[in-house]
Amino acid sequence: MRFDELDAQEAYDGVWASACLLHVPREELSGILRRIHRALKPSGAFYASYKLGEVDGRDSLGRYYSFASPEWLEATYASAGPWITLSSDTNVIQSFDETPANMLNLVVRKAAA
Repeated sequence: MRFDELDAQEAYDGVWASACLLHVPREELSGILRRIHRALKPSGAFYASYKLGEVDGRDSLGRYYSFASPEWLEATYASAGPWITLSSDTNVIQSFDETPANMLNLVVRKAAA
């Protein structure tokens, strides 16, 4: 199931989105984060990783990425629901096109009602 098809309500203890939401166009991410927030049980955990940057675009292999800044992601998460940040760190990886990429790894918890 794609995240834009997620229609559950308080059904999951956790959601894992490793290097997949970074392919979602910016204008669609807030809606997907709202779906994830709704699908999590109170205090449910959510992990996602994103490529850091300022401008959306394609890599040398033609793959689309919504490169985002930590500030933009923080505002987008906040617009999707109340979250508690558990951890936020960065690392550098080698992308599929063999270029380095700065990644943000984010673990949040749905704030209990």
